Amino acid sequence: MKRNEDIGYIHQLIERYFDATADLDEERELRALLAKVNASTPLIEEARAVIGFAAVERNLNRKKRTGRVTAVRWMSMAASVAVALAVGTVLMLRSQDRVVDRCIAYNGLNENTDVDMVMSLMGDQLQIIDDAAAMFEADVTGQLGAIAELSNQF
Repeated sequence: MKRNEDIGYIHQLIERYFDATADLDEERELRALLAKVNASTPLIEEARAVIGFAAVERNLNRKKRTGRVTAVRWMSMAASVAVALAVGTVLMLRSQDRVVDRCIAYNGLNENTDVDMVMSLMGDQLQIIDDAAAMFEADVTGQLGAIAELSNQF
């Protein structure tokens, strides 16, 4: 029997795996050996069950995480835009030479000074944040209110 098919060697790898002392190469080798060796001992069957369960769990979590990560990324981007708009508005209003009747929004490299367009852009961004927050049951309005309160202190 080759070393790879030696039951004693497989048992050593399993023990190292269960003791969390096996490195990644040994774990890969153990998975490969358990898949191809026909031997069946209680320790080998236990290792097959644990490694199989871990593989299934990893696949399930990967599928769940992918959708959630995408939603979190969109929510983060929308929140960043809203915070940038809020901070820009506060800084604009707090500046010494403030112009009360002027709104400015930057959409990419374009500057928009039309009040209706600026408010529409801001409303669109806040709606995106609100939609994303609804998916996670977050209180974005309360958080933005807290940011506004903090900005009034400065």
